[in-house]
Amino acid sequence: LSLVGHSQRVYAVSAEEYSGDNRLILSAAADETVRLWDKHQAAFSSPSAACPSSSCLARYSCSDGIPWSVDFGPFGYHFLVGNQGGTAVLHSTDRLTALRVFRGHTSDVTCSSFHPNAAYVATGSDDGSVRLWDIRDGKRGSVRQLSVALGAGGSGAGAGAGAGAGGVTAVQCSPCGALLAAGYEDGTAAVWDVPTGRLAYLLSDVSPCTAASTAAVAAHRGNKSIYTLQFNGGSSSSSRSSQVATGGQDCAVKLWDLATPSSSTTSASPSCCLLAPRTTFHTKFSPIFALSGFSARKDTDNSIIFAGGPSSLPPSAL
Repeated sequence: LSLVGHSQRVYAVSAEEYSGDNRLILSAAADETVRLWDKHQAAFSSPSAACPSSSCLARYSCSDGIPWSVDFGPFGYHFLVGNQGGTAVLHSTDRLTALRVFRGHTSDVTCSSFHPNAAYVATGSDDGSVRLWDIRDGKRGSVRQLSVALGAGGSGAGAGAGAGAGGVTAVQCSPCGALLAAGYEDGTAAVWDVPTGRLAYLLSDVSPCTAASTAAVAAHRGNKSIYTLQFNGGSSSSSRSSQVATGGQDCAVKLWDLATPSSSTTSASPSCCLLAPRTTFHTKFSPIFALSGFSARKDTDNSIIFAGGPSSLPPSAL
C-alpha cells in the first residue's frame, strides 16, 4: 500500500482505530502539511502521474512550521498536530480550518496523546515539559504542566521543565485515564497521577533503586532516548493500568510493574516510587521506535507486546 502526495520526508503517521478497520490514516511531513488518507481507496485505485494522490481526502496546511507529530483522538473525529513552532493544533476530519490552537510550550511539540475520554490531550515538547489541555476550551491555558523536577511537596508539577531530563520524546495516557507517562531524550521516564498531577513513579534501571535524587535516574542507560511508551490494557479498560512498557535507542524493551509499588522512594518526595524494570528484552542492533498490542490476561501474568524498529543498524549508528 503506497500513499503518494507529500513532497518531503514524512515524520509521523496515525491510524484511526474507532471504526475498527483503520480506514483513515494521517501523515505529517516536512513539507509543512498533514494529509488525511483513505487506505481503501489507495488499495483499489491506480495512482498515476496525472493523479498521484487519489486516496488523499484532505490536505491541512501547517502555519507554524514542520509538524513533528500527529495523533487521532479515541473516537476518530478529532486529531492533534504538534508543530515546530511550539503550538499544538486541534483539527477535525470534516473541515480544513483548525478548531483550537494550544499555546504554552516554548519549543517544538514533539509528541501527543489523547485522554481516553477525548476531553483532554497531553503534549510533550523539546522544552522538557508535559502539558495537559482541555480540548473544549481553546482560550484556557494548559490544565496541568508536568515535569520530572520535584518541587515543594514533591508534586512534580512545577512551572519549570524537567531538571536534566532534556526534551520529551514520547507521551502516553493510560487506557484507564488515571496515569500519564512520558519518556525523555536522556533515557528518563516518569509516570504521573492525572487527577492530582503528582509524580507517582520514576522508572530506574538502577538496581537496587537507591538514587538520592532524580538527577541520576534513567529508565534506559547510557543517555539513550526513549522513543515509545505503551500501557497495558485495551482502549475500553476500566481497571487501573498495572504495567507500562518503554522502548528506545538502546535497542531494548522494558516492562515495569505499576501495581506493586517499589519500597524505594526519592529523598525529595516520599510519595514518588522508584521502580526497577520487571523484564528487559534486547534486540541485536534495532532501536525500538514503536510498541503496540500490549495486553495482559487478568488471570495470569502473561503479556503480549509487539515492538517495531528498523531491521538492523550498525552499532556506530546508535
